[in-house]
Parts: sequence; structure tokens; C-alpha cells
Amino acid sequence: MIVTPTVERTELARAAQERLETASYPSIRRLDCDCDDRGVLYLRGRLFSFYQKQLAQEAVSDLPGVVEVVNQTEVVGRTVAIPAPA
Repeated sequence: MIVTPTVERTELARAAQERLETASYPSIRRLDCDCDDRGVLYLRGRLFSFYQKQLAQEAVSDLPGVVEVVNQTEVVGRTVAIPAPA
């Protein structure tokens, strides 16, 4: 299925966003989705692991109309606060 009208592009991006919002990881729920005229879905945002990056991609890859997922998410890891010595 080729996605050409703007409305369908918007609907596909919205469907992907809704799918990600059901994820168990809050960082995945905060990702942004965009779709081009060909049905290529772009994921953008920051995640804490490559595992989460893969989960996000897999969550949207089977949506009807998605021909490819371009996962542009950035893995930043978690910052751990180290207490100052007493």
C-alpha cells in the first residue's frame, strides 16, 4: 500500500504514536513518529538502551501501510548519580 494523501500520512503517524503509547517503557511512549508519502515511518527521540530501540521499531513495523521503519532514535543510556564522599 502506497501512502500518498497527507491525511493518510498523518493517520499512519498517529497510529504508530498510539501503538508506542502502549509500551511498558516511558521513554518509548515519548518517541515522535512521522511518515512520508511512500509509507516510510520515522522514529525520533531518546532511549536508554538498544533493547528499547528494537522494541520501538518492532512495535510499529507491522502497521498496515508501513513499508519501512527508519529508526532515528538516539541511545543515551541512563545517568546514575554518584553520592559525594562524606
